[in-house]
Amino acid sequence: MCAPWDGAEKERALATPWGGSVKVREYGSAGCPGVMMVHGANPSVVWEWERTARELARRGMRVLLPNLHSDPATKPSGDAKQVLSLLDLLAIQLRNETGSSTEPERLAAPGAESAADIVVMGKSWGGGQALRYTARRPGAVKSIVLVAPMGGGESPTDWRGRGPAHIPALLLYAKDDATFSRVREEKERLLLGVLPQLRVHSIAIGGHKVSSEFDPVISDFVGSKVARK
Repeated sequence: MCAPWDGAEKERALATPWGGSVKVREYGSAGCPGVMMVHGANPSVVWEWERTARELARRGMRVLLPNLHSDPATKPSGDAKQVLSLLDLLAIQLRNETGSSTEPERLAAPGAESAADIVVMGKSWGGGQALRYTARRPGAVKSIVLVAPMGGGESPTDWRGRGPAHIPALLLYAKDDATFSRVREEKERLLLGVLPQLRVHSIAIGGHKVSSEFDPVISDFVGSKVARK
């Protein structure tokens, strides 16, 4: 059951299998369509997605935004495998809240996409992590939103044979983004090769950040890709 959101976000410490804990902010009502967000590498941008998270929550979605700097094992300089493990934990939470108990490991299998119900979003380094997660769990991801994705430790060319081609994707960037502009053409070409449903949206001015101009585009894209409960 997806109830209207009361406007209050919650923050909690999520215990991890490796003995740590990660701070996670929650927006929206439990049981609503799920969204996982991954921030960029700089500690100053941990909550950069918050404005977008609140907008999506107002539109009837359940958003989880972890602070990956709150645990040494998930920091951008740490083991990326633990970031994927953390996203699995968040996916399990979202699926349990909607009454689905499918484990993420089962959603890596070909043909599992019929169970996909989670939107994954990432900006910069977080975009790379979102791409990695989508490659490993193509049956869990309903759609993916990327803002100037960088890095991730895995080239999209490694995805071939894993089956993410069915996943709708949205790429957003600002033309004056000096960081992303260095890799934009190559990144866009690679993404189109493995995500043929990729939609690209750019703005003239915005730098290397999640611009407020992206919010209505993201909201419309996600709203059309997540089935209402």
